[in-house]
Amino acid sequence: MRIALVLLLVTLATPAHAWQPPSGGPSKMAKRVLDSLPDPGKVPIPRAIEEQSRRDQPVVTPASDLPPPSPPPTGCWEVQITAVSDANRAQDIATQEASRLGVVTHIALENGLSKVRAGGDCLSYTDATTLRDRVRDSGYPGAFVVRQSGPSGS
Repeated sequence: MRIALVLLLVTLATPAHAWQPPSGGPSKMAKRVLDSLPDPGKVPIPRAIEEQSRRDQPVVTPASDLPPPSPPPTGCWEVQITAVSDANRAQDIATQEASRLGVVTHIALENGLSKVRAGGDCLSYTDATTLRDRVRDSGYPGAFVVRQSGPSGS
C-alpha cells in the first residue's frame, strides 16, 4: 500500500512542462512561420476601432460611402441538387426531391453525369437562391444556383 502511495505522489509531483509531443515540437518550417508573425502587443490598432472601444459605440459607415446594391442577375435560374454517374439513381433522387420539396425536377446529362436540377420553367435569381437554401436544409449542402440553358435561360 505504501509503494502505491509513493508512486502516486511521484507521478503527481512530476512537472507538466516536461512533456513534449512525440515529434519534438513544431517542424523547422512551422517554427519559421510562427516566428515571422508579428507580436500581438506590437500590432497597431486602427484609430476607428480604438475610438469605438473608448466610446463603446459601434463604428457606422456612412451610407454615402457604401456601394449601391447590385440588382440580382437577370435570366432564368434553377438549382442543381446533386450530380451522380448512375442515371437510375438520379431519377430516384429527382422523383424523391420533387415530392419532398414540391417543385419540378429534371435531369440534365452533361459530361457523363446525371445532374439533378430543380426549379421549373424560369425562376428569378432571388427565387432560385431561396430554393437553394431549402435544398441545402433538406440534406444537400452542396446545392447551388445555375443559369438555365436553352431558349428560356439563354
